[in-house]
Amino acid sequence: MSPCKAVSPEIGYVGSTSTKRLSQNGGVLILEPSSHGGEYHERLSTLELEIRAEEKSPQKIIFVSTEVLSAWVCKGVNNFFPPEFGFILSRNLNGTFGCEYHRGEDGEILAYDSWSFFKLKRIWKNLETSGICDEWMQFAIFISLRSIHTSDPYGWHAIFVGEMRKLYDQAIWDLRGMVWEVEAYQKNLGEFKPQFILLHDLARHISHSKEILDVALETLDSIIYSCSIFDEDHPTPAARIEWHSKDIQRQFYFAGKSLRSTKLRCISLSERLQNEINLAFNIVSQRDNEISLQMAQHSLTDNTMMKTVAIVSMIYLPGTFVSGLFGMNFFDFDRESIGVSHDIWIYWLVTVSLTLATIFVWLLWLNSESIRRLFIKLKSSRGY
Repeated sequence: MSPCKAVSPEIGYVGSTSTKRLSQNGGVLILEPSSHGGEYHERLSTLELEIRAEEKSPQKIIFVSTEVLSAWVCKGVNNFFPPEFGFILSRNLNGTFGCEYHRGEDGEILAYDSWSFFKLKRIWKNLETSGICDEWMQFAIFISLRSIHTSDPYGWHAIFVGEMRKLYDQAIWDLRGMVWEVEAYQKNLGEFKPQFILLHDLARHISHSKEILDVALETLDSIIYSCSIFDEDHPTPAARIEWHSKDIQRQFYFAGKSLRSTKLRCISLSERLQNEINLAFNIVSQRDNEISLQMAQHSLTDNTMMKTVAIVSMIYLPGTFVSGLFGMNFFDFDRESIGVSHDIWIYWLVTVSLTLATIFVWLLWLNSESIRRLFIKLKSSRGY
């Protein structure tokens, strides 16, 4: 807690949807220095009591859930929080930063308020359903200083941003783990079953993560800009450590560099996931093509069988036709004894001729396109 002593504001408020224990009973967690100095100690209280006791114990840090803080701001019973802070809290923005001076009639600075909001999306895998679970988490800090000569609010913002940097980093690493599982699964092509819903859900979560990282970087840029103006307007007095402002700037720079690295990792995850989505579509298309090829081969086999049946039918059909013709009542072959007519040659002549003519016509029709091209080629070669 040593950094807190160097930059101790009079009151700091931190709101987060992760503080379930506090939101259940409407309580707040208080960190304040002991009466003998030294380390900070913690205790439980309520937000209403702590705001009313502000003057008695001005130097404290209050941790409160977003639900409790939102309920207090909506009551409007106390003007401790600026209207803009309550408006931003109710709009549930992805992130923002704001600050304002409170001046007396003579222009003297009475207080300096500053606040920042960050949003985080936490993703994890449900082991029972193998689906993806997500939770939106909002973090906010509100700092109110009664003296800007002995305290620097941006020291608290630097600590807050540093903690948010760790949370963003862990959230992207959790996403990376799920993308890696998808990549490992799709390597088993023999057992591959498309998981397009899972893939597109992951893509949506990665897109949200990239968005909140962009907003977090813009919020950090706003904090750095306001910090530089604050340092220009209020040079470091002798009561504050000389190197403190530069140390805060270094912390902001490190946090910004880390957030940009995390954003690049998020972009890389998006590209890797898009590659897996393309791979899944290509695998499905390849399997569809293989099935289509098999169907074409089966169709070719069926076509060959139909041709065989057609040829056999053409061979036997003329004979059947002739037999039926000569078996009609228009012809009389009755004799006293069974014998072969000396005119049997007529049957064979007509049957064989008709069969050959039928096959010849069928072959001409079957190869009509090839014959046409051959005829055109011969005609062009002779110069007709």
